[in-house]
Amino acid sequence: MTMTQSDVLPEQLDTTKRLCIVIGLTYLVIMLVSGNQALDPMIRHDDYPALLADPSGFYIKTLTEGRWLNYWWHLRGLVTPSWLNYALYQFFWVTFAGASAVNACKHNSPLSYVTALSIMIAIASPALLISLWFNTLIPGLGLVALFAVLANYLSHKSTQYMLLLFVPATLMAYTAYPFLLLGICLTASTRQRSLRDLSILVILFVISFALGIMLIYGLNYFEHSVFGMKMAEWRNPAPAKT
Repeated sequence: MTMTQSDVLPEQLDTTKRLCIVIGLTYLVIMLVSGNQALDPMIRHDDYPALLADPSGFYIKTLTEGRWLNYWWHLRGLVTPSWLNYALYQFFWVTFAGASAVNACKHNSPLSYVTALSIMIAIASPALLISLWFNTLIPGLGLVALFAVLANYLSHKSTQYMLLLFVPATLMAYTAYPFLLLGICLTASTRQRSLRDLSILVILFVISFALGIMLIYGLNYFEHSVFGMKMAEWRNPAPAKT
């Protein structure tokens, strides 16, 4: 007995279609949830250098935080309106959310279930809080989104080895981003669920993270003559005085 096109369930879509539908619906929801923030975004004081493409206002963070990718983003020379930056940031975020949901669910999972999972990821409270620094975080989140999409097309082994490239790059944007990449590998519906596979994944992640640290330290030594990172003054404890 053969299956005709009309017999195929709506949920049994190919990966690209599933990604487009889930990401599109999630983006609609996140922009509705954002409300006025999407039309006239609030900008935090230390997010202005990224909005204005002013590298001088962010340069010190290469030494104190190792955020080189964000610094290079400040060098772009092109100033775009805040609402456009916010829309782009949220697009990258929902792309990560949607691609992660598709990657975590089996191909025959109902599309409504996958979309619900994507929305839950996208509207998580920590995600909404960190989105207030959207101008600065665009490049790093773009890489996270790219990794999530590629994970849906590559084998689990290839996805794991991509950590060696993406973890060091995203570490230079925001410390938490590499762990989002690890989460994608851990939740993949096609991954080999064995102790050996988990051990290989953890080892690759640790090596990738170490490479990122060494890259940051090397760049700091080349630019600032400091092999490491220097704690910013405002992060030091300030005991109360009577």
